[in-house]
Amino acid sequence: MQIKVADFEDIYDIFEWRNDPLTLAMFINENKVSWKEHEEWFKNILENSTKKLYIGTIDNQKIGICRFDYDKFSTSSEISINMNPLMRGKKISFQFLNEAIKKYKEINNSTLKATVKRENFASIKIFKKSAFIIEDQNEKYVFLKQEI
Repeated sequence: MQIKVADFEDIYDIFEWRNDPLTLAMFINENKVSWKEHEEWFKNILENSTKKLYIGTIDNQKIGICRFDYDKFSTSSEISINMNPLMRGKKISFQFLNEAIKKYKEINNSTLKATVKRENFASIKIFKKSAFIIEDQNEKYVFLKQEI
């Protein structure tokens, strides 16, 4: 498995994955995004030094993205993962999450936080397996945290 920083060549794949029906159902923002919205978001990610977006690949096949948003006020980073729909169910998301975290920690060793929908059992499971603990929860979300 290879982990690389996303570049503009990845924009189309990430757009397709973002508007996948299961992805939409599991994202906090369930709305389908337009190409223009996605393009603006993607440019912001690439240009913003507090954000990192990693792409995982296996044998040159893109398997998913892992995003980190650093918040200098809380000195923590929000983490999000989205798998290529063709790679779901292949038991690689846990490894991908951990490889992306390892890559991110080379440049920023902050506390990591994740906000996951309660019904997203797969994500909750891989975050907990990756040493995240449930910090809080409500009727919609589970808030997880991995200390430094």
